[in-house]
Amino acid sequence: MSTQKYPLIEKISFKDLFQKCKSEYSLARYKIAKEHLFVSDKTLQRLSDGEKEFDKDICKGMLDLIKRKSGGTSALFVSKMIEWYPELSGYATESEIREIITANLNGTASYDESLNSVTPRLSSIQFLQSCLDDEFKVKCVKMAYQTGWLWFDDRKRTNLLIHISKSGIPIQVIANPESVIKDIAYTMSDPAMLLRYMGFNETLATWHKYECAYKNIHLRISRYPILRKSLIVEFEDGSSKAIFGDYAYGSPVKYAPPYLQLANSDTSFEYYYNEFQYLWDKSVSYSKWYKSLPKPEEIIPPNDYLLLYPSHEIAAETHREWIYSALSIGENNEVKLRVNISNLEKISDPKTSIPCEYEYTGRLKSTGKHLFISLYDDAQQENITLTLFHRYPDNSRFFGIMTGLSPLGQPAAFKCACIGRSAVSRINFQALKKLLCSQNKDWNNTLMILEQRDINLFYSERIFYNGSREN
Repeated sequence: MSTQKYPLIEKISFKDLFQKCKSEYSLARYKIAKEHLFVSDKTLQRLSDGEKEFDKDICKGMLDLIKRKSGGTSALFVSKMIEWYPELSGYATESEIREIITANLNGTASYDESLNSVTPRLSSIQFLQSCLDDEFKVKCVKMAYQTGWLWFDDRKRTNLLIHISKSGIPIQVIANPESVIKDIAYTMSDPAMLLRYMGFNETLATWHKYECAYKNIHLRISRYPILRKSLIVEFEDGSSKAIFGDYAYGSPVKYAPPYLQLANSDTSFEYYYNEFQYLWDKSVSYSKWYKSLPKPEEIIPPNDYLLLYPSHEIAAETHREWIYSALSIGENNEVKLRVNISNLEKISDPKTSIPCEYEYTGRLKSTGKHLFISLYDDAQQENITLTLFHRYPDNSRFFGIMTGLSPLGQPAAFKCACIGRSAVSRINFQALKKLLCSQNKDWNNTLMILEQRDINLFYSERIFYNGSREN
């Protein structure tokens, strides 16, 4: 860029720059003067009113202040200046923009067609509004975004979207689901806006609500990552206009990304248009995509259970001679199994740690009718699986089959029961022993299986004492 000629931007003045800084960052004039520019309040006021000649140190101090307040990086500073003065959108470096602003403040900038011909960076709203104001009627609007959440974060954008749809203009929208874009989009996120971001699939659901409410909005879900945001407008005379902005790793797209504003007469237009059309043709409707999603995992409420199963020795009828294990279901279906606990009473006290011989950890998956639990012990290098019958919505007890290894390392399977902490004191151990050690009748004892009569007995009151367990 020439060091002698700078484009004249009439909006740029020290007063305008000062007012924008004061308003944007909620700074009082005296604080800007004394704490940031190190001049008197009166001097700053005279400079703002045009009563004092240009001061390069104060100008530099003001630009330094804006850079600090906008985030401290060149990209953030450039983005803020372009936001305030769209005429600067053709310039991407901090030094260029500082030189142009300084030249406009000290009076050395001048109008020159070659310098002032840079296409202003238009926002989506500005671009669409200019297309709606065109002499030719808009035929169709096409959009591609990773999610397009900004259309619902800004009321002006949302209202414009609704206005276009109600005008009978079709709007085609392509977006990505979380499974496709989550890791990529994370590298392009703006930490300062994390609380404003909508969830990926939540944004798609919002798009779908508008699709259902306004018949001219059509949403498609793409399994290919969208790495360029596209906004294409087609007119009834066959012409088209578009703006494109690249998403970039490590840099939020709003911070001065590569930017193109094209018409279909431009040689590059077909390249980007065909990319959009390819994504549209390969995408699916929201309903089809939603049906393909895995069903949400059912979460079992946290609880502690006494896990009982026949040992390799003969199980006694009284509870004092059983070998007990404690199975704990925690948050988000995390499971811990402590084998051979030394004190049955401690299972009833959630605040007491439970000494045990072995400890396994894992997770459960619920299908409503069954619980599938997979557990692993690093020390023993052993997996244990439990398949438990779940009489929904009763979470107080479960009945099923446990597989693991015998003390000699042989694969083994046996019936087991999980009794919730609150019900432990009522267990009828004699009835439970008969149930867990009973042979199969329907299958002539050729299968390890839970027969319906056993399930019915387990979930009946006969599995409990009528009174205390001493009866």
